[in-house]
Amino acid sequence: MVLGLLGFRPDTLDPDEAVRREAALRANAWIDVAGLPRIRFNAETGIVFDYGPPLPGHANGMILRAFDAEGAPYFTEAYYLIGGGFVLTAEELSGDDIKAVDASVLRPYPFGSAAEMLVMGAASRRSIAAMKRANKTVGRGDAELDAGLNRIWAVMDACINRGLATEGTLLGGLNVRRARRIHQALLAERGSNTVQPHVASDWLSVYAMAINEEHTGGGRVVTALTNGRPASSLRSSDTTAATASARTKPVFAISFCRPRRSAA
Repeated sequence: MVLGLLGFRPDTLDPDEAVRREAALRANAWIDVAGLPRIRFNAETGIVFDYGPPLPGHANGMILRAFDAEGAPYFTEAYYLIGGGFVLTAEELSGDDIKAVDASVLRPYPFGSAAEMLVMGAASRRSIAAMKRANKTVGRGDAELDAGLNRIWAVMDACINRGLATEGTLLGGLNVRRARRIHQALLAERGSNTVQPHVASDWLSVYAMAINEEHTGGGRVVTALTNGRPASSLRSSDTTAATASARTKPVFAISFCRPRRSAA
């Protein structure tokens, strides 16, 4: 939330620049918000999480409120994550132009299980990858799909590289980062006659560790929208999704993970 006030977006920010800007804010206690004069702001006390019952519009909802120096409301907006990767405001959620659309009607291979997928693959003589690609190109061209996939991979690759190079102590009792040390040991074994066949899994493990440590330490990672489903910043869902006019906004698949501070 602090990074949002600083003008960062989760899909475009530079993690190192974000860390530098946040540290400067905490040191100076001033913030520049677009369209407003410079504001004195304490990140530790200036944001209050008021947990309460679910909002009436949708279970996955959040209200953001901003107050002026006298405590009077300055800005209020409710946002809802409605599924399929879409975020709507309260006004958009209640609009007449919001219609439920079954995305399976639009997809050429609308399988809902592995068994259905195999049947469709045998009937069409297409691979799983080819069927998934055909589904994902609905509503967009090959060039747009490839550009989106390449961007997601580039962020994932950068996340791995940063995790392998970063030292320091993680918050929350996880202590010292381990990925860099293990990576250095694996690099030292390259070309050695003593390398064992299982070393390939060691490389996969250190890549996964680098990503996990970036996630914990506040880096930019690629995330899944729901439990294990492929991360995608594309604008369609594999299930029934609520769609609307061009106002409907996709959730970013690329996110900056703010580390939780350990209790004092």
